[in-house]
Amino acid sequence: MRLIAFYFKFKNDWWKMQNNFTWVRNQLKTDYEDIILDIRRENYRINSSHSLTISKRVSGKVSGFYRSKSNSGLYERRPSGRLDIGMQWKLKNENSRFNLNVTDLLKTNKLKSVADQPELNIYTRWYLDFESRAIRLTFTHRFGNEAINVRKRKTASETEQRRVN
Repeated sequence: MRLIAFYFKFKNDWWKMQNNFTWVRNQLKTDYEDIILDIRRENYRINSSHSLTISKRVSGKVSGFYRSKSNSGLYERRPSGRLDIGMQWKLKNENSRFNLNVTDLLKTNKLKSVADQPELNIYTRWYLDFESRAIRLTFTHRFGNEAINVRKRKTASETEQRRVN
């Protein structure tokens, strides 16, 4: 198996972007009851995440992934992906915020696999739907006074370490 991975990150005042690209080459070579199987496949996965600051109180995020056709033993996995979006609104008091998030917007996060090996008399397929699409609206409020200073306590091991040095 060969693995190549790339990572790219970009950041400025209003837009942050992080992208990952992974390429894998798999090979399954086996001898089963005098039948030689040699299955090779190259596949890739792309992850991308974008954070946007629209104003002082409004921000958003878009993230997702795409996985190409790949192998898992005798199974051939079909391509799949996912797209998530979200928005955040901070209220004037800065202690309260609303979040609206949609996961798996395009309903593409499904696993489909097929094993078709006629020489071994194997044909099977399976399908897994995560029911991952969800819309969430949440409200968060922080209670308490942020102006209060919290005393940092030192542990006995920190004091002992300082004495040793």
